[in-house]
This record gives sequence, structure tokens and C-alpha cells, in this order.
Amino acid sequence: MSYDLHLFRSAAGADLERSATASYEAVEDEMNPGPVNPQLEERKQRIAAALMLENPLLQPFVFDYSEIAQLEQISTEEARRRWRHIELNGPDDGNGIQITLHDETASLTVPYWHRDGSAAAVWQEIWQCLRVLEREGGFRTYDPQLERVLDLAADMGSVREMYGQGVAFTESVAGEGGAAPRRPWWKFW
Repeated sequence: MSYDLHLFRSAAGADLERSATASYEAVEDEMNPGPVNPQLEERKQRIAAALMLENPLLQPFVFDYSEIAQLEQISTEEARRRWRHIELNGPDDGNGIQITLHDETASLTVPYWHRDGSAAAVWQEIWQCLRVLEREGGFRTYDPQLERVLDLAADMGSVREMYGQGVAFTESVAGEGGAAPRRPWWKFW
């Protein structure tokens, strides 16, 4: 389980909350629908570079397109088209932050295993990443747990409180007392 943030772009003058919920609800079942757009690919690369400059621990995940093609029973070329998003992760023994850059949206997730000082540090790191995403990508940040667009200057306390509730719930369900899993949660194959 993870705390998820959705990043979206909104047209000038558009209602932010409506834009946010429409973007969040429109997330497709397919990873990256539609054809490859070179301008969008360049923008994703530029945003990823800015994130890695801000946080050198973040590294792009390298997809095994042959394995994906085999698992999904599609061609390698189709696997490259569908899995063209950029996924940035910290080290295997890190804090579990994952950032995914799609053509028009992005997401940031963090597992529910941080408490106290660890939670404070991870949220500082996340806020740095969100500032880069908003500045470099023209995104705004929607928090589906709080059901609102975040103001990065004022909302960290509300987000951390909601995250703490998620940690407590996860610990109560898991009965593990908050122990972090041995294998990083994003490694699914």
C-alpha cells in the first residue's frame, strides 16, 4: 500500500479542482495510450533530468521490453510504445519513493512504512520533488487521499497527518508493527 499523489496540467483559467478530478479519473488502463510524440518524450526526459539533479539518488528503471512483450503476448516494438513512461526510483534499500512520468500526467508514490523522523525526512524529499515537477513540468499536485489540489506552501502538515493515518491503518491490518518489506515494493518481476 502506498500514499499516492497525482500530477496534472490545467488550462489557464480552468477550475483546478475539476481539472484535477477529471485528470485523475481519466487515468487509462493502458500505460501510455496513443502514438509516441517526440515533444512529449523530450519533455519527460527534461523533467526526469531535473528530478535527478535535485535528488541524485533517483534513477530511471530500465524496462526489459523483451520480457514485457513475452508476458503481455505483444511485440517488442509494442512493448516499447506502451511502456514509454519514465519511472524513477531510489536505491533498493531506500525510502521507496517512486515517480512516474507519463505523456500528460505524473505520479509520486511512497509506501506506508515511514514513521516519526523517517516520515518527516521522506516528506521533505517528496516536497522537493513536487516543487521540481510543478516548476519544470507545469504540473499541479492532486492528493486523492485529501481529495484536493495541494498548495505546496501550506499543505505539507495536512498531507503528513493523512499519511500517518495510512501508516497506522496499514500497521493494524498487517500486524507487523510497521516493518519495511525486504524487497522494494516497486520490483514486481
